[in-house]
Amino acid sequence: HFRFPYWSYQIDWFNKQDYGPVETDFLLPENQITNNQYISTTKTKFCSHVFHNEWQNPRLEMHEKLSEYKQVDGFGSHFDEHINGYGAKYNLYKDYKFVICFENAIREGYHTEKLFHAKTAGAVPIYWGHSSVSNDFNPESFINLNDFESVDALVERIKEIDQDDSLYQQYVDAPLFTGGVVADKFKPAAVLDFFQNTILA
Repeated sequence: HFRFPYWSYQIDWFNKQDYGPVETDFLLPENQITNNQYISTTKTKFCSHVFHNEWQNPRLEMHEKLSEYKQVDGFGSHFDEHINGYGAKYNLYKDYKFVICFENAIREGYHTEKLFHAKTAGAVPIYWGHSSVSNDFNPESFINLNDFESVDALVERIKEIDQDDSLYQQYVDAPLFTGGVVADKFKPAAVLDFFQNTILA
């Protein structure tokens, strides 16, 4: 088996303008992961939350409890506020300081586009998912519910970060990837190497 995580499909590895009849406005070139038009946008709103499925996870509890502190703008079928595609999500996230990005379920290695989109739009991700996320992303670049005893404790930490500009900036400045660059194991060349040296060898 070869693991190529779903979030890695959000990167325009080949810097092409056209990939055919697919949605490409969400693809971010590798050299724009830390510096792009979304990151540089001034954050004028507090927090956004996009989801369609409630499943058995703490999404609604997180949304409701954080909303008691400041307004959390909800988008997706649960809120009857729809957005069209990942490209639209970037244009939405660019205005927010924080983004709640909980996975649909906790499974080892299951880390989708959610955290990646939030961070590369310049927001501080508020994440929930499997602890293996630290194998993909720098844990200092996002706020992880798994690091807290409860949603209540997480909300208190978000309040603290929101009210301390220097603390907030630490999260903003922390690179998404440990070492500041995408690890080679997540790049298309690793897939090619796997087939050439493992499958076909």
